[in-house]
Amino acid sequence: MSLVTPPRPIFGGVVVATTGNVDEGRKDWSDTDIQRWIKAWGGSFSFDLDPKVTHLLATSKDLDPKKRSARVNSALKRKKGLVIVSLDWLEDSFIKGRKLPTEGYLLAKGGRTIAESTKDKRLRAQKKEAQNEVLAKTYVHPGLFKAYTDETFFRYEITLTGREDGERHTVTLFESNAKPYTYQVGRVYYKKKGAKAIYDRMEGPAAGGPFDTAFKDFTKFFARQTGVDWDERVTAFRKGKGKGNVAGRGFVYEIPAGGKPIGLVKGKVPDMNTILGEGSDDAGGGSASATTTTLPIVARSVTANAYEDADDSGIDMGDDPSSTVSVITITVNDGSDADDEGYGSL
Repeated sequence: MSLVTPPRPIFGGVVVATTGNVDEGRKDWSDTDIQRWIKAWGGSFSFDLDPKVTHLLATSKDLDPKKRSARVNSALKRKKGLVIVSLDWLEDSFIKGRKLPTEGYLLAKGGRTIAESTKDKRLRAQKKEAQNEVLAKTYVHPGLFKAYTDETFFRYEITLTGREDGERHTVTLFESNAKPYTYQVGRVYYKKKGAKAIYDRMEGPAAGGPFDTAFKDFTKFFARQTGVDWDERVTAFRKGKGKGNVAGRGFVYEIPAGGKPIGLVKGKVPDMNTILGEGSDDAGGGSASATTTTLPIVARSVTANAYEDADDSGIDMGDDPSSTVSVITITVNDGSDADDEGYGSL
């Protein structure tokens, strides 16, 4: 073996052992040779598989279930702190003068051989895909759709809570991962706490359809279950200020709090007073002083050719031609509590 650099301590903390068969007929890779070389490069060698061993050198034949030695079986029982690697890892590290990552040289890790782990991973992927295909028949294929997010960064995946213990709907407006985008609405229903989930899809093909159609299905379902129109959800929240929800005929919707996005209202971004329900004239007869602030938001639905931060908004759009910077003006409460309702600054 020829080295491009003289030995230096690249194997600090590494303790190597072998299965005793790693040389595969190569007379220059005996355990004694490996012991001498690994020590010269700052590591340690053990003739026994003691708890300090971090790397066991082996061959693929050593991992054959029908030919495994007691040493290999003992190594596989160690779930942490020990990896089984090929001799190439050690030789390539010597040649390149640095301790190489074990990826690409691994034969076993965490008590599992790489062949077994690869097989398990493939089986898990196949099982997941089979489950997705079943869901696609009555619900939405999770691998092909994601929850839609609007330009306010509101995620259209909401939970409606019933009067009974644990009864709830989780309703999602889905957008396809692939272009041209298609949309679909799915619902997961639990009749009570601990009950089996029921998955179903609103009217429409499994491949999805236009946004307007899916959005209409989403809002109709919300109104039917809560008794509140989707665009009136913020108003209903403000009338019940302090309750933190929209109470309709049967199901309750929690309004996102703490400055989280609540989504568009009648196709527009609501101002901050509407979102928080404080400091406005109809909240209690008073009026709080306010300042006008201009904030940038990313609007995916707008297309432009300006990708750089030309407006000094602090947002560089990079190379995405489907996004640009939109600017909205919102009214922000200055921290006074003019209507004496106990609401202070933002």
